Amino acid sequence: MAAASSSVCDPRNHRSGVNIHFVDEDELPLAHFVEHRVSEEEFYSDESGSSDEESDESTSDEDMDEEIVAEAQDWSDEINLREDVEFQEEVGINVNSENLRSCLDFFLLFFTAEVWTLLVEQTNLYAEQKRGHQESSVWYPVTIDEMKGWVSLYLNMGLVTKPNLTSYWSTDPSLSSPFFPSIMPRDRFLQILRYLHFADNTQAPRARSADCNKLYKIQPFLDLIIPRFQQVYKPQRQLAIDETLIKFKGKVHFRQYLPMKPGRFGIKAFTLAESSTGYLLNSKIYTGKEGNVVERDLGKKAVLCVMEPFLDKGYYVFMDNYYTSVALFEELEERKTLACGTVRSNRSGLPKEICGIQEKKVKQLKRGESLYRQKGNVTCVTWRDRKPVSVLATIPTSDADGSAIQRSVKVSGTWEKRDFARPGVIDKYNTYMGGVDLSDQRVVSYARLMRGVVWYYKVFFYMLEVCVSNAHILHSKSPDHASITSFNFRKSVVKALVEGKCFRIDAGLPQIPVAIPEIWFNRDHFHHLISHDTRSTCKVHIQEVKTSYTCAICGVRMCIEPCFKRYHTMQDYYFDDSRYGGSRRLKEGGGRPFRRGRRRSLRN
Repeated sequence: MAAASSSVCDPRNHRSGVNIHFVDEDELPLAHFVEHRVSEEEFYSDESGSSDEESDESTSDEDMDEEIVAEAQDWSDEINLREDVEFQEEVGINVNSENLRSCLDFFLLFFTAEVWTLLVEQTNLYAEQKRGHQESSVWYPVTIDEMKGWVSLYLNMGLVTKPNLTSYWSTDPSLSSPFFPSIMPRDRFLQILRYLHFADNTQAPRARSADCNKLYKIQPFLDLIIPRFQQVYKPQRQLAIDETLIKFKGKVHFRQYLPMKPGRFGIKAFTLAESSTGYLLNSKIYTGKEGNVVERDLGKKAVLCVMEPFLDKGYYVFMDNYYTSVALFEELEERKTLACGTVRSNRSGLPKEICGIQEKKVKQLKRGESLYRQKGNVTCVTWRDRKPVSVLATIPTSDADGSAIQRSVKVSGTWEKRDFARPGVIDKYNTYMGGVDLSDQRVVSYARLMRGVVWYYKVFFYMLEVCVSNAHILHSKSPDHASITSFNFRKSVVKALVEGKCFRIDAGLPQIPVAIPEIWFNRDHFHHLISHDTRSTCKVHIQEVKTSYTCAICGVRMCIEPCFKRYHTMQDYYFDDSRYGGSRRLKEGGGRPFRRGRRRSLRN
């Protein structure tokens, strides 16, 4: 998910038995978008037994990647404490703190001016490409300020829980939220949502071509966002790699089925995060296997892909048994990166006598006992808790780093708590492996991931939530700012994005160029006529006269001459036109937008 194409680190599809079909989202109508609260993912368990659960979760993705066990001859039972590699990275925020005065400043570290420009330009371009003469609604090109207001409304939906999107603009006193209609009309919010876009469709790569990027619809946005995560902050030494599932039940050919993840269906990404805070550093979206070729060592390639910006710098990286292998750890060792992770017993190159569940030495292990083997700087440890758990590590650890863990055991018919020894490498793994889970939990805390048929919308909203989460982490780390909750941080960003502006139609939205002459009539608005394919009654004529023109600002049907000028310049603007058979006043209720103290919404 960085600047490079995702195909280099794509693992295989999960074999779920689910038929997934290819669709072109651009040809689909805008679905009824509603929101749902994403269930919070659990923190990584402090119990080593959770490693067994992880094995079940990843099995479907790894079936083709299992390797025949080969008993290694160069593993020794003599364990030597290795020397650590040098780590000299300056940890912390990598930008001038004087420019970070508010919560919004931290958010804009990721949502830069280039990001706002991309959203605005591509949304306007897509609207121009998709809209035809049959469209009945009026489209005004969105501006950067209006896009900020739109994002502000979306973020505020995470703070105010409602059953569906339209209820945020409800006029029911028991449901109303004045903030939303005061910023933008409902129809305008939905209109921007419909045309929200991130790439020029005319530049789309040819399907099934060798250089086809399956993420081309969202790739320009990712190329701007992901590098910023790494540029503005230097993480602590301990990093974690794991899978993230972006919930999505629509149709896209790289949708995954992960039965052990909340939601089960979605878009899978390989994620790198700081272990202690959950700050997301890198993410690569899995887009499926290329062609019909079965590729080996995909877990290894995924790790090297997301870790590329941090190799050769002395970092520690923690991972689960989906990725861990002897070959991977040896390659990371060559790149001055040390690793630790649970490992599956059937991985190639492991010491079979201590990793095989059916091996005699393993069966004889009592709870709290361990077996060790070492090859070079790679140490393999099998520890018996409820079940045997095997861990590979190149990080320097010893038995002195271990601790006692309390477990309930049944003695003479009664349950008692007893202490059991736990190796230091297991302690380190349980301490630092939960970075990605912590990141996912922070992201979904106030997320309003809208349901719909467009997969790249899901990726966009997910990355938007990541930006808010990362910004809050940096704000908490800043010595110049008092620590605040995630709720208050998000609320502050929402208010600052709007800056007291109103983007209602009668507050002066930007206008599109038209062939009809444009005239200034007052200080506030730039009124001009726009043409429609349909005709409706002119609101200036006393007689019933049909016209195909509307004032773009007022939303009122009127003729070009003389009604347009009369309506905007005369207090008593009703016009008795002798050409239309005598006077006959229209029904009461027509007239100017402020005639009865209420604003008139745009209509066609």
